[in-house]
Amino acid sequence: MKKSVMTIALIMLSFVSFAQKIKEQNVPQVIKKELSEKYPNAKNVKWDKEENNYEASFENNKTENSVLFNSNGKIIETEVEISTAQLPKSILSYLSKNYKDQKV
Repeated sequence: MKKSVMTIALIMLSFVSFAQKIKEQNVPQVIKKELSEKYPNAKNVKWDKEENNYEASFENNKTENSVLFNSNGKIIETEVEISTAQLPKSILSYLSKNYKDQKV
């Protein structure tokens, strides 16, 4: 019974957590304007809709980025790809000790 409940909960969570790909033409102008002002060098922009928010994934100066906007165009989250060399040494040590067989 416990497995069934856990399985159902995971399935429901997966439906909620998936973003929906959308075309640029369906992104509000205020959001596209904010992206172009904050990231004028953004290339290959791909858009997703997460509930009422819009996520832009793109390359900026050869670095992968992701920015989440609310429906008014305000940035509420950013992600920037970094190399493992940019991680603090304590993190690298922890990873090598606890996740030896995993790729970072």
